[in-house]
Amino acid sequence: MATKKIPAPKYTTTKKLLPSIKQMRSELGAQDARVQLQELSIQYLFKAAAASGLPIGDFLKPLFQENNISQGTFNFDELRELSSKFYLTGTYALFEKMLRELISDYQLANPSLVANWKKESSKGKKLPPLQELLCNLPPAAARRLKVCSEYKLFEYYRLVRVANSHVKDKTLSSAEKSYKSISPTDFSHFRTYDSSSAPSDPKNISFSDFFLFTRAIKYYSKLLNEECA
Repeated sequence: MATKKIPAPKYTTTKKLLPSIKQMRSELGAQDARVQLQELSIQYLFKAAAASGLPIGDFLKPLFQENNISQGTFNFDELRELSSKFYLTGTYALFEKMLRELISDYQLANPSLVANWKKESSKGKKLPPLQELLCNLPPAAARRLKVCSEYKLFEYYRLVRVANSHVKDKTLSSAEKSYKSISPTDFSHFRTYDSSSAPSDPKNISFSDFFLFTRAIKYYSKLLNEECA
């Protein structure tokens, strides 16, 4: 008997979308289109080069020349690795921008909270935007948002972004530690996004990570809207 497929998470909300979330979804959609076209181009060139039987350098050189583009990398594996990291970094930037705007919207709607708004951890370190927001929401709302597998995923991808931007052993080890905290139950949940094997470990980030990240953001933004609107 075939196993019944678990429905993918839904993106619709019962409340009117907050401006910051509505804008982020629009920007994320535009980025999706650009990234997907770039990934399609890479896959097409890879297959065309293989079919030609030419060394990759010989295949690409005339294409660069014919289109008046400076000669780039001849290593497709390196290109795909760098592109995947760039996809992830750009996506996190959009997510973080939305969170900062959402914090501002929430403070405007709840001015009594501003005086005691928490921005630092108990150790005096500046909180990342998502942690800052949840730290200032009503406890029950914060718990509902923290128990989601997506919360762990966002913290992991945040640390991957840091490791990609600041190449130090400590930043990479933080990302690796965060990756290990993602449980088998979390991975099973992420399969509902049809995300292949993502999330990948920090040294093997792929297009599947971008696919999972963008869809997880759309779903989690629905939950944020429900709690903050």
